[in-house]
Amino acid sequence: MIKRFIISFLFFSALLYAKSIDLQNSKKLYVGFEINPLSILALGDTTFYFSTGISIFNPNNNTEIAFPILWTKEDRSINYYQNKRNIVRHYQESFLYVDTRYRKYLRSLEDGIYFDAFMRFCSIKGKLRNEDVIQRTDKLGIGAGVGYRFLPKKSPNFYYGFSFAIGRYLTENNDIYDDMFFINDHAYFIDIEFFKFGYLFSL
Repeated sequence: MIKRFIISFLFFSALLYAKSIDLQNSKKLYVGFEINPLSILALGDTTFYFSTGISIFNPNNNTEIAFPILWTKEDRSINYYQNKRNIVRHYQESFLYVDTRYRKYLRSLEDGIYFDAFMRFCSIKGKLRNEDVIQRTDKLGIGAGVGYRFLPKKSPNFYYGFSFAIGRYLTENNDIYDDMFFINDHAYFIDIEFFKFGYLFSL
């Protein structure tokens, strides 16, 4: 409950102090802060799911540099027998990725259609498949995608978008973990974004 309140308070406080924008008649850079509203609802005592991102929009060349972030955590346990006793081992399963994405809009930022290319840093902590071993693995990946953003021509500053992307991890340490909820460590990955809202700030 406290986590939900803090995140909601910071987000809506930023909205109150944001200046209005005009993408049509301005050549300034704009910063967008994005969040998936389901992230707030998914916060709990044993689970944590947070999907957010920061973008820099440049109307001069119709591009966007985006930094999407996904962070999930969940408390898990392993039951096993040792010396004729049932032992419960508690651990925390986690998944984090941070992307750096370059997005090029086909016409203008207001039209919304773009192609993107990206690099991904991913960190996974979980139980190895068929073993009672907890391990953390870091890896890098690359990918490309297409998407659409509903950007405002003038105020209000809210925007919404959806996208589809496919990528591949460059490292060979894949398919070593038990599958997690919404998460896997396969060599190839697919991202579908459809419920993330943002707010633009003028620099």
